Amino acid sequence: MLSGVPKSERWWLWAFFLWIFFSLGPGLLLANKPAFIGYFPVLYVWSLAFWVISLILTYFLGYKLTFTNISDDIEEGKEDVRREA
Repeated sequence: MLSGVPKSERWWLWAFFLWIFFSLGPGLLLANKPAFIGYFPVLYVWSLAFWVISLILTYFLGYKLTFTNISDDIEEGKEDVRREA
């Protein structure tokens, strides 16, 4: 997974792993306090903040780091199949 990612862009992957820890894993317990921010419990604000961060991470991991792009080899294979048919 890391072999195709340039070294200058690998910090996004570390940000992704930290996001998993704080939004889905044991880091979520840090927000489980009987306190309020405005009229909302801290856990709600924590979850909303990490939901917004997930949108940003999805954009950068998917489009900027080309994790969602189809490789050239696959595209060439599709063209070969089309020519044969």
